[in-house]
Amino acid sequence: MFAYTDLAPIFDPVKNKTLIGIIYNDNEDAIKPVVMIAGFIVTAGSYLCVSVFSALLIYALIQRRRKWKCSKNMSTSKGNTPTQNKDIQVAKMILLVAAVFLIGFIPLGAVFLVMELVPGFYIGKAYENENIVCVSVLQIVQGINSSINILLYIKMSSKYRRTIRALFRSLKQMEPNLD
Repeated sequence: MFAYTDLAPIFDPVKNKTLIGIIYNDNEDAIKPVVMIAGFIVTAGSYLCVSVFSALLIYALIQRRRKWKCSKNMSTSKGNTPTQNKDIQVAKMILLVAAVFLIGFIPLGAVFLVMELVPGFYIGKAYENENIVCVSVLQIVQGINSSINILLYIKMSSKYRRTIRALFRSLKQMEPNLD
C-alpha cells in the first residue's frame, strides 16, 4: 500500500491551509499488482512453509517413536521413557506454535485478498475507514500472536524456562547502584 503512495502538500479549502497528506503517485496502476502479488506470495508461502515443516517435524518424531517401539518390542517395560515423553511434548509444542501462527495470520491473508478484490479498499479511496480498522485489528492480532508464542514456550519447555530465569537473574545482578 505504501509503495504507491507519497506524502505531499495538499491544499485544504476548509482550513484555507496547505497540509501534508497522502497522495497516490502516478505509478499506482503499475505498482499495485506487483505489491499485491508479492504480499500474497509471502503470506501464502508463510502458511505453506509452517504447515509443511511442522508436518515434517511431527512425522519425524512419530517415525523415531516407532523405531524405538520396534527395538523395544520384546522388552517388559510398559511405561514411556523420558525420550518418548519429550518427543510427545515437542510434537505438542510444534502443533500449538504452528496453529497459533496460522490462526494469527489468517486475517492478514484475508485483508490482502480484500485489497485485491475490492478496488476502493485503500487509504484515500472509498473504503478508507474500513481499511484503517482492518489494519489496526491486524496489528493487535499479530501482537497477541507474538505474546502467545512466548507463553507457549515458557509453559511447554523446561529448558526455555531455565534460560529465561537465568537471563533475568543475570539482569537483576547487573542493576546499577544509584546510592
